[in-house]
Parts: sequence; C-alpha cells; structure tokens
Amino acid sequence: MKLRLQTAEQALADAYRRMQQLEQDNQALQQQLGQTKGMAQAAQHALDAHVAPLRATIDAGQHAAQALTPAGRH
Repeated sequence: MKLRLQTAEQALADAYRRMQQLEQDNQALQQQLGQTKGMAQAAQHALDAHVAPLRATIDAGQHAAQALTPAGRH
C-alpha cells in the first residue's frame, strides 16, 4: 500500500511539474503570437501604403479612358 501511495504521489508531482511547464510554454506562445500579430499589422500597413497610389493611378486611368470613350460606346 505504501508503494502505491509513493507511486501516486510521484505521478501527482510529475503531473504538476508538467502543468507548470505547459503554462510557461503557453505564455511564451502567447507572447510570440502577439509579436507575430504586430508584424502582420505592420506589413499590412506597408502594403496598403504601396497599393494606395497604384489604386489611385488605376482609377485615374479608368476615368480618363471613360472620358475618351464616345457617349453610348462601351
């Protein structure tokens, strides 16, 4: 009976250490996720900054083409 109790205590201690390790791993992953989200946001803003002038150029080109197209012709 004493051996079973020692085995159960050891299993409980092992499980507790594993839970603590998992909590630390989770915290590290949460921090990495936050950093990754920040980098993704920065990349999206940079992409938007590059795309906006291109969109404006395309829109201007489309308006110019429409102005040159005779009325009624598409």
